[in-house]
Amino acid sequence: MVVFGEIVLNKKRSLRSIFFIFFLSLSFSSFQFYGCGEREKVKITFPVKITFPKEKCNILSRYENMPEEVREECFFPYPFEQFMYQGRVSVPSELIWVPDGYPQLDLSFINSFDGFSPVNQIIYWHPEGFSREGLPEPEETLNPTSPVQLIEWGSGKRIPVFVEPDVRAERPYQTLYIRPLFKMKNSSRYVVVIKKGLKGMNGNILESPLFFKYLVQGKDMVFEGLSEDAGKWKKHFEEILDFLESIGIKKEDILVAWDFKTASEDLIINHLLSVKKTVYDYADKIAFIVDKVEPNPYSGKQDLPESYRNLIAYSVSGRFYVPKYDNPSQLFEARFKMNIPSGECFSSHLTRVMIFGHGLFGSYEEISSNHLLYVSSFMCLPIIATKWIGIDDDARGKVFEIGASKKGNIIDAVKYVVFNLKQGHANFLALAILINKPSFWQEVKSKVSGFNFPEKPSEIVYYGISNGAIQGGTFMALTDEVKKGVLDVGGAIWTSLLERNKSWDLLKNTFGFVKAEEELELKKYIALSQIIFDLVDPVTFAEYVTRGNEKLGIKPKFIFYREALYDEQVANFATETYIRVAGIPGINKPVKKVFGIEFKDAPFDGSAYLQVDPKLSDNDIQRFPKGNIPPSPDPLSTRVQKNMPVESSGDYVTPHEVPRRVKEILDMQKKFYDEGKIYQFCSDKICDPD
Repeated sequence: MVVFGEIVLNKKRSLRSIFFIFFLSLSFSSFQFYGCGEREKVKITFPVKITFPKEKCNILSRYENMPEEVREECFFPYPFEQFMYQGRVSVPSELIWVPDGYPQLDLSFINSFDGFSPVNQIIYWHPEGFSREGLPEPEETLNPTSPVQLIEWGSGKRIPVFVEPDVRAERPYQTLYIRPLFKMKNSSRYVVVIKKGLKGMNGNILESPLFFKYLVQGKDMVFEGLSEDAGKWKKHFEEILDFLESIGIKKEDILVAWDFKTASEDLIINHLLSVKKTVYDYADKIAFIVDKVEPNPYSGKQDLPESYRNLIAYSVSGRFYVPKYDNPSQLFEARFKMNIPSGECFSSHLTRVMIFGHGLFGSYEEISSNHLLYVSSFMCLPIIATKWIGIDDDARGKVFEIGASKKGNIIDAVKYVVFNLKQGHANFLALAILINKPSFWQEVKSKVSGFNFPEKPSEIVYYGISNGAIQGGTFMALTDEVKKGVLDVGGAIWTSLLERNKSWDLLKNTFGFVKAEEELELKKYIALSQIIFDLVDPVTFAEYVTRGNEKLGIKPKFIFYREALYDEQVANFATETYIRVAGIPGINKPVKKVFGIEFKDAPFDGSAYLQVDPKLSDNDIQRFPKGNIPPSPDPLSTRVQKNMPVESSGDYVTPHEVPRRVKEILDMQKKFYDEGKIYQFCSDKICDPD
């Protein structure tokens, strides 16, 4: 019995050992069986768990060992297919911090679109931040070897991008901007690829988000705290990896990749097309009143150099009435001002008229600036202007009031600007219709003695500076009356311009973003707002402005676009993106090469893009900021003075103002208006690359 007891005891011990080994194996997610003959291995794998702090977190937002101060962060990357639901954008407002005292976000308008902006700033966040080392130049992003790529689904076509880290923030709040330098197709799917090898701010190689890391390793996953199915997203991303593999990008080489869909064109472009239809349907009823006619209006202006004071014979001011963009049964009272040049122009040579578009938070009073007095006289044409409602001098106070009174957040301010700009565009379209009517000129001539002007203008041309060039890109696509436009130091893609503008810091502080760690939250507002800006952004219309589009009712126009290198207010890449999308050729010789833009010898007919070198000192070039910040308050000095082109006097202007004050460039502008032809008159001066 003793022997038998020992045998039973040993068997029990053996069984306990077997169970111990079995459960030990389970703890390592596998166990093995061995047969009598050939060795067999059976592996049972259990899914890995990813824990999320919020129910609607971005599945690519979790990393190993996340710093405590950003442990709750789960919005980026953006845009991303996860923020779509039943064919519509569905961004959860709870992922976005709102400063204390400001109203909660209303994202219903953004979430009404069936995709994201085709020029959205693509933003990727990593808690380790980003080094500039290894980031590609824009032209390099068209190569399969580029560490950052934006790829059209199916075709494998690469969209050029400008990649830069956010210099306004430090880790763990820093993001990486991937800025499209060409408009993506509407209603199309795109994949963002970032390859392994990028470094964080501390110089260490970046690690993948947990989801993507486990995906590449082939592991099954479960999500804790998230209202998403891990299996569904694993299948979705396997499709992405298969696509990338088909175009030569191996999953083992990828740090992270994700996809998104762009919005349909109709949902974006129809906002202003409907405004145009309303204005043109009302064209025969546009009424006006001339309120004031002032002879020799600048003769006594002591703040003007004497040589400018007598260039204008009369100023004419008045009102005109335009259907409201949001309620066409009601009328908006818009104001205009027109300067009529003096001398021989006044008595016998005026047949053409110019519409002028003012700068950021400006007004029609800008036609009283000295260089525009000269333009009116030199080009022998009246200049007339109204306001870009929504971004004029009145709007500046209203935008800051929204923030200072805490009546709205930044998204509310963007909607205020864009929706009111619909009225601004309605007014400019109506102004072009109005000044093409004989009744307008009959009234003006009845009040201006000796004014020799035909029954109606032989031609209406446009000239926009800065914001006037930005809005002008849209206006020139929409108008039927104006065929030639000069756009000076403008650009496109509003959200790419914001942080480089000198007013941005004041604006963001007004809306409650005052601490360095809030920069990460601010990027969410920037990312979200581009689809709102798209309604009026010139990039929406750029591909049609010189080519036309019969279906959309857009007639082809001639555009003479001028860029100031080292522009301190409008980033050069934003200007060049518009040129690239519009297909406008450059004039030889370029001061700097710009990929994707063809340069050719002048003269030639049609549209053109001119680079202007402000001739900064080496010191100024060195201190020009590299990143998403404006230049320092200490201005960049050029060789052009503020009283040019008539006088070489006054302080030296900054780069943004140079093209409008160079006599040879204005000669080119006049020839463009006169002949519809592009000449190169400044190659031995400020446009000379040598």
